[in-house]
Amino acid sequence: MLEEAARRFGWRERVRQKEAGVGIGLACGTEKGSYVAACVEVAVDAADRLTVRRVCQVFEGAAQWSARQP
Repeated sequence: MLEEAARRFGWRERVRQKEAGVGIGLACGTEKGSYVAACVEVAVDAADRLTVRRVCQVFEGAAQWSARQP
């Protein structure tokens, strides 16, 4: 999942770009058999305002729910 999110985001190209006030990050997680990965590019201007420039999220849902009656 993380590799696919990074590929779609263009991680290899973006990590090489050095631009003042711009950063990229990635995260991944799992819950109940499902997986999620996300990459983000953010920018901070001279007034410390944060702008989210790009987000790429990949999700694979395989959750299984069991409803039990008392």
